Amino acid sequence: MYCSLLFKLCVFFRVINIVQADHYKGGTLSWKVVNPTAISGPTVDIIITERHSWSYDRYPCNATTINTFDVYNDTQPSKPATLTCISSSAACSASNFSTINAPLACTDVSTYYQISTGSYFTQQSLAINSIIDIASRGASWAIETHTNAWSLVTHMDLTPIDGKINSSPGLLYFFFYVSR
Repeated sequence: MYCSLLFKLCVFFRVINIVQADHYKGGTLSWKVVNPTAISGPTVDIIITERHSWSYDRYPCNATTINTFDVYNDTQPSKPATLTCISSSAACSASNFSTINAPLACTDVSTYYQISTGSYFTQQSLAINSIIDIASRGASWAIETHTNAWSLVTHMDLTPIDGKINSSPGLLYFFFYVSR
């Protein structure tokens, strides 16, 4: 009896592991101040950038998809992806951050590497001196990341230092390593 139950549990957990999706390849969530030295008012304009990459077979993209700005994300077509404030409710409220519906548009594709990428840009006016974290959350990382639950989080500190507000670190290029 005990061995039969143990065998069934092993099979059950193996099936769960097999069905975990590996279509999500990674992404970035960043922000920058529109004018870092314009801090005379109570708010500052921020541009938030979200980028995600998926396996090409899950979300194929082509020139038409790119040119028509088709919606391209892992929640399609049921609901748009969102960016939410994950700090305390007091900090989120004081910052004036509003939850963002982020329908990514396909921007890049490589049939050779079997990967496609989507991006979304938006602007919000947030309270100066706000310190918050915002996140895009989901599941199904690629097998290479050894996990099936993920969050892309960015920390926003809008405290002026020496008359300027900092921005998040940025990536100029997103590199892929392909083993052959």
